[in-house]
Amino acid sequence: MNTRKLSVGVALLVFSCVGHAGLLDSWTARTSSTDILLSWIAYGSGQFVAAGGWFDRQYPYSHGEVLTSADAVNWSPQPEQYPQLAGIAYGDGRFVAVGGDQDGWTLNFETTSLGVMWGPSTSWPLAPYFYAVTYGEGQFVTVGEFGSFVTSTNGINWAWPLCALNCSTLDPSLPLDPSLRGITYGNGQFVAVGDSGTIVTSADSTNWVQRHSGTTFGLNGIISGNGLFVVVGGYYSQTNNLLTQSIILTSTNGIDWIERPSATTNLLYAVAYGNSQFVAVGAFGTLLSSTDGINWTERQSGTHNHLSSICYGNGHFFAVGASGTILESGSIINLELKPNPANASVGLSLTGPSGLNYTIETSPDLVSWHALTNVISTQPTEIIFDPLPMAAGRAFYRAYSQ
Repeated sequence: MNTRKLSVGVALLVFSCVGHAGLLDSWTARTSSTDILLSWIAYGSGQFVAAGGWFDRQYPYSHGEVLTSADAVNWSPQPEQYPQLAGIAYGDGRFVAVGGDQDGWTLNFETTSLGVMWGPSTSWPLAPYFYAVTYGEGQFVTVGEFGSFVTSTNGINWAWPLCALNCSTLDPSLPLDPSLRGITYGNGQFVAVGDSGTIVTSADSTNWVQRHSGTTFGLNGIISGNGLFVVVGGYYSQTNNLLTQSIILTSTNGIDWIERPSATTNLLYAVAYGNSQFVAVGAFGTLLSSTDGINWTERQSGTHNHLSSICYGNGHFFAVGASGTILESGSIINLELKPNPANASVGLSLTGPSGLNYTIETSPDLVSWHALTNVISTQPTEIIFDPLPMAAGRAFYRAYSQ
């Protein structure tokens, strides 16, 4: 008997849309109505939030802006005034933005159908500038200058900034208290990265351990996805703009790190993960993608503006950067097998933008294709069942959007 096994007997083909193969080479510029540097973009609860601004410590004046959008096409600037904002995270039903001017700042707010509901902000006189924030294990953790960090369980009440590094025992070859510029949560721990190859990890956001990265290049961004930590960064010469070098590191545990070929020499600023894809962005419109975090391909962004942040939301990637740049990728569609032994049918998990009309097709030979079903997705992930018994032979599946 020729038994169809979900692990090896069923082959799966995924087509994001018919006749269009390079969705990560197809980016649409959106109008942001601002010309400031957008430092960060985040997605949560059906809302996109981008923030940025500018600040120079030599001149104690800063300007920050927050933009919000429900569809990532129409962006609304918010009227409140704040310092320059560098990082945003979503968690526990609210967004938290961080940054600073002469002081370190955090700002929390919720987006609703009625608009933006602002919560109290927090400022610490003469505290470090904060570069990034993440949410995990029921708390927000932000990191910044001089190896500083601060935590909050609700995004409203924060402790005084502390040092994440054992500053007296730092590697003497490194500058004292390197700044931490990126942080993520995954695999049961927080991992933060920063200047001079600095990587620190913590299981409780209080006690931090410095790890050996194998590089002295600056590390700017980090993400956790599919059981893997991916870090991006590089080197930039202020005296020679042409002298740059990128770096990508990966780790399965946050402790042991491996350098990977990056497919570019341009400095990388940020990395995101969504729907089985890693995407990194950097200087001069640099855009890289990878399905495994190890092998990277350079993509065409359509801009030469520096790209400083990227996120994934509702089946698309969104990148922001200099001069108010906002870019949206094509639809990222993923089809995976989901065993359903209870009724001996084939389960398929379709992940992609909600609101689209998807066609699922099946074939016994990759030549003749037959429609299995049409789905108008009402949520990011849909589960579809093929009632054909699992013992019916080899089958191939593909999905595309109309």
